[in-house]
Amino acid sequence: MATVSSTTPQAVGSFTIPWASIRELLPDSRWALWASGWGLCAGSYTMALAYQKDDSSMVTIGSQTFPAAGGYVKRQIGPYAARGTLAPTVPLEAIPSYVLLASVADGASPVTLLNWTCWLRMTPRNT
Repeated sequence: MATVSSTTPQAVGSFTIPWASIRELLPDSRWALWASGWGLCAGSYTMALAYQKDDSSMVTIGSQTFPAAGGYVKRQIGPYAARGTLAPTVPLEAIPSYVLLASVADGASPVTLLNWTCWLRMTPRNT
């Protein structure tokens, strides 16, 4: 569980891929990334997926803003292109790193996130 009160996106989860160890199993292109989980917020909030570069800066892959809800609600963002020719702003680095970000609209109503999971799908080339 994570609680975010900031209007600045905060990392609430991430994963990296040991590319050199599994290189032969994964194609270079057509990766898609999405996330899903539960959110509770009296105001609106935004969830985003980003690529974290080797210099620690982030490239936003996609985001979605959700309205206020009276209780926990299941939410999903994506799929968004995450690597290869369909995602030209994402660099091809040795260890891919993806981050789940959350922020609130006004900072007055924190969002509580439960059980968020990031999903990665790789579609092989048709060659």
